[in-house]
Amino acid sequence: MKSWKRLLKEDIDKRVPNLRDDIKNYPIPVTSEDDMYNGNDTLAKNRKPIVVGLSSLCAVVIAFVIIMCSVFIKPVSSFEEFVFTIEINPSITLATDKNGIVTDIMSSNADADVILNGAEAESKMKGKKISEAVVWYTDKAARLGYLNVQAQSAVRLSAYDKGEKILQMTQSALEHYFMDNGIFALAIAETVNNENFAIRSGIKDVQNAETAAKYIKHRETLFAERQADILSLKELSQLYETYITTGTFIEKWSELLESELTNIMKNAEDIQTICSLYSEIYNHKDNPATLLKDYWNVKKYYGTNLSGEFGALVIEMDVAIADYKTSYGVEIANETQMWDAAARYALSSVDKLSDIIEKFSADLFVNNLSFIADLLKGVDIIGNPLVSILTLPATEKEFTQKISDVLTMDYSFRESKFEKIYNIPREKIAADDYKSFRDNIISEFGTLNNYWNSVKKF
Repeated sequence: MKSWKRLLKEDIDKRVPNLRDDIKNYPIPVTSEDDMYNGNDTLAKNRKPIVVGLSSLCAVVIAFVIIMCSVFIKPVSSFEEFVFTIEINPSITLATDKNGIVTDIMSSNADADVILNGAEAESKMKGKKISEAVVWYTDKAARLGYLNVQAQSAVRLSAYDKGEKILQMTQSALEHYFMDNGIFALAIAETVNNENFAIRSGIKDVQNAETAAKYIKHRETLFAERQADILSLKELSQLYETYITTGTFIEKWSELLESELTNIMKNAEDIQTICSLYSEIYNHKDNPATLLKDYWNVKKYYGTNLSGEFGALVIEMDVAIADYKTSYGVEIANETQMWDAAARYALSSVDKLSDIIEKFSADLFVNNLSFIADLLKGVDIIGNPLVSILTLPATEKEFTQKISDVLTMDYSFRESKFEKIYNIPREKIAADDYKSFRDNIISEFGTLNNYWNSVKKF
């Protein structure tokens, strides 16, 4: 390696311009170094000023500064980033550094929130090679039933503007995952322009991969959280309804209503018993009150001095209200609450619920959401978490809080529902067989994108 002095010399030779001939030939005064005595036998040097060309000196100094900066100060290189989308459905968008290490993740639609909600996805994807992250994400989608492992399907990978090499490596890793797990699914990969990236990622108005990566970095991971920033409360309520009425939730609502119908019918009978006791107490000849004759005021003012038939009625009411709280988790503490419960569980309401259960559908459930939520308020609300998420959020903060519970619940439902299907043993697919599968798809559909359009569900 050349020393810095030699580097300096060579760089000066390159950078400093040649002097004009008149300057080169100009006589330069030289100092006389003859010894001379300065009295008292003191020896002194006879030194005359050294004249140096000013322009040459400045050039040398400037050149020195330049070469020292170039040798010892490394230039700051621009940080190159790439962005990709993975569509199954659900769909996500990822940003990586120039080496393909995932730096940020974002849901591209509501379904992806189920997988990205919580800490697991971040720990399994961020800081990992995108090929590893995509395989983990695809496997999770298969476990939760988003990717049908028993039928032909596809996953589409897209790189925005650049990152072809990383894209190809990711496609290869995903194909090996499919072959190793006996899944006849294609990994379709392509580089897309601004317009297509915007459609696939949901990110609008970006000019290049770098600005898209910054968008992902500075926005919330979950689709629901980003919507909370831009939607009105009414629109958030409507969005919330879509989250709690997905396919897995609709099945759970149907099961819940069927299982709770008997409970609701019993609730109606119990509240009617309480209302009957209330009327008997109010109108009883031995009621000691003159004005405030209802059960709660009689208990308040005469509770220790009651006996006989009237006292027995009050005790019967005590037991009925205590049993109601034990059975349904709801306390009836005054006359207003009693009449509200009676109206809620009137015979007509029970008949309406029976009709909904008999003709159950997603649309019928959504159209009667308020009625069902109101009816279920008094049915074991403590013991069934499904009931707690039926109430629509009243604020933006409540929306984000409830959405997290909804996503956690949906994840659990899906994992349980598709566990047996996912765990069915499947033989590995040989490379030649997988290639034949791919070739047959192209032969049948013309292009892989035509095939993608035929199997996508969103």
